[in-house]
Amino acid sequence: MLRALSLVVLIAAGCRPAGNERNEPGTPAPTPGEAPSAAPSGTPSGTNGERGTDGERGTDDAMGSRGTDGTTPATPPAGEATPGTGSTPGTTGTPGTGQAPAVDAMAAAAQTLGDLHQLHVHELALATLATEKSTDPGVRSYAEQESRDHMQADADLVKLASSKGITWGQADAARYQEQTAVMEKLRGLDGVAFDQAYLQETVQDHDRGYTLVESSLTTIQDPEIKAQLTQLQPILQAHRDRARQIRPGQQGT
Repeated sequence: MLRALSLVVLIAAGCRPAGNERNEPGTPAPTPGEAPSAAPSGTPSGTNGERGTDGERGTDDAMGSRGTDGTTPATPPAGEATPGTGSTPGTTGTPGTGQAPAVDAMAAAAQTLGDLHQLHVHELALATLATEKSTDPGVRSYAEQESRDHMQADADLVKLASSKGITWGQADAARYQEQTAVMEKLRGLDGVAFDQAYLQETVQDHDRGYTLVESSLTTIQDPEIKAQLTQLQPILQAHRDRARQIRPGQQGT
């Protein structure tokens, strides 16, 4: 009984049995079976925090390599061409690539027509001189044909060039000097000497003209110019062949 009374006194005095520790103020005691609370949010710790950081980095890197963030262009797979910008030939096309060849072709045609015009003018001058100086019937007949054919051919050439808007500058300077020297030489000759020198010059001139036409037909694309050159070619050949057959001073030439 005495022991029971002592226990009552202790309870009344606020004493607790030994083995029960006091909790810190403001910290509720954990419920039996409940795990301790996690660390405050926003402060990664241990392996969880490292995995979170690595995960964010990996996502950014993957997006950057694909170019989806708008700042880093995507790299095309190996073997694919980079899209063209339009300024490099062979990509999306360079302005003017279809114009330069046309301009070059027209310039070449103008050069050819100019050279042929110079040839016609020279042959007309030779023919005029031959009809004035030669006494050979064959040479005079040939010169008269030369005059008619080259006058008509030159008129057709000038008309065609005008319709195409083609103009040519000064005559070939070197060739013009040669032609001038030939004319001066012929004016100083008479008789058979004149006839032979005249025929020799006209054969060589028609050789040059024939070769010019033949080479130009392989490069000029304009159908009207090609048609006129095709028509002129056999005329030049016929003149050259006839001049070779003439024998000055012999009847029937």
